[in-house]
Amino acid sequence: MNSENQKRLKPLLSARRVWIGAAILLTVLPSPSITAQSTVFTVGPSGFYREIQPALIQALNSFGLFPIEIRVAQGTYPENLMVTTPQAKLKITVTGGWNPGFSMRNADPALTLIDARGMTRGLEMIYATGEFIMDGFTIANGGAVLDGAGVRLETSGDAGVTFNNCIIRDNRAAPLGGATGGGFAVYASGTSRVSITGCQITRNQCVGEVDRTAAGAGISLFATDNTSIGISKSVIEQNTTRNSGNQSTGVGAYLYFDGASTGDFSDNVVRNNSAEGTGGQVGTGAAIWMSNMATGTVTVRRNLWLDNLNNLGTTSDDLSLISANTSTLICSDSVVAGPNAAGISAGARNSGTVRLTNLTVVGHQLVGVSFYEGPGTASLSNSIVFNNGTEVILSGAVADHNLIGTNPMFVDSGAGNYRLLPASPAINAGTNAPPGGLGPTDLAGNARILAGTVDLGAYEFQPPE
Repeated sequence: MNSENQKRLKPLLSARRVWIGAAILLTVLPSPSITAQSTVFTVGPSGFYREIQPALIQALNSFGLFPIEIRVAQGTYPENLMVTTPQAKLKITVTGGWNPGFSMRNADPALTLIDARGMTRGLEMIYATGEFIMDGFTIANGGAVLDGAGVRLETSGDAGVTFNNCIIRDNRAAPLGGATGGGFAVYASGTSRVSITGCQITRNQCVGEVDRTAAGAGISLFATDNTSIGISKSVIEQNTTRNSGNQSTGVGAYLYFDGASTGDFSDNVVRNNSAEGTGGQVGTGAAIWMSNMATGTVTVRRNLWLDNLNNLGTTSDDLSLISANTSTLICSDSVVAGPNAAGISAGARNSGTVRLTNLTVVGHQLVGVSFYEGPGTASLSNSIVFNNGTEVILSGAVADHNLIGTNPMFVDSGAGNYRLLPASPAINAGTNAPPGGLGPTDLAGNARILAGTVDLGAYEFQPPE
């Protein structure tokens, strides 16, 4: 090619390189949709991104003025996600269930699957500022070497993280040592806030080695400093610890509070969780413990604890509650039922306080409600304890206005209906001012006092219309 032709082609070649570079840039870094209210990224076969992780990276690196929404189309995403603290204090919301055009959403979390493929965690998050919301996903098939096979969440600073309407299933923590948090592992510090609401945490496992602890097959949580934790309206079921020679703790949920951290575990169903193998077991349904440095308050209200099983051949309890230092633990308006060896074991250590109020504890082989001896303050009020091998062991706890060992006349205990019949001796038999006070509603959400005096047990009697 002569020099004259080269001169003529040079501008065209330069323009072609610019065009190709622009096309590549548009392919790799697509522009988000910006509205007056938010910045929207889309993920899926017809979205800006084919995978979730690149959308997360761009959102976390944004300095925009508006909240960011990541819309994920229905489908399966074989990914192992990583979320770190954003560059700026942002509100990031990630929602699943969108149609191909991202104009309509079906919130069913089963429609949008993050499949970890047994390789590592489904989602790992380290978050220190801003707000992050994840809504409408299934996170499954995670396999971790230490903890949090499904989700491992670490919050600090003033971060707020919410998981809403998610399914965490079929994840397995099986490390070389102790295992915690088969489905969820949460570590909260600073003034951070963690909320888990409307989730299903099911069929997760913690497998510990010989003489190593397995804890929180469904969820394990460690909260300290001035954190605030809320777990509500969720189902924790069919999770399993497998262990040999040592203790399994809190199969469904293991929640540990330190410092001034506070918690609310309310309106949940915890059922059919099981401890297997050999060794000891504490809290087949849950272990909710306050540390020797704890000063906060944890409330546990309106929960169903049903048919959680200990298959280790050792004595165990369905629900283990411990307060210590100057902390307070309140458990009320709940049913604890099933064939496990024991129902509730509660301990008030140091100057701790445990209040058990308006509970229905039935059908355990050994002890319905037992208290540890200790210098703290403990009470059992307005409760029904019936059809257990030994109904109550008080060990210094104060018991007031309870129905113990007397048939409370349930509607149908064989079918798991522990509401009261009209002739029940539990109706209007409580005290309206128990230690620690009454819960705001009964287990069904009805007013706690209907006819002037509170009823005993988890349910306030509702007369026929």
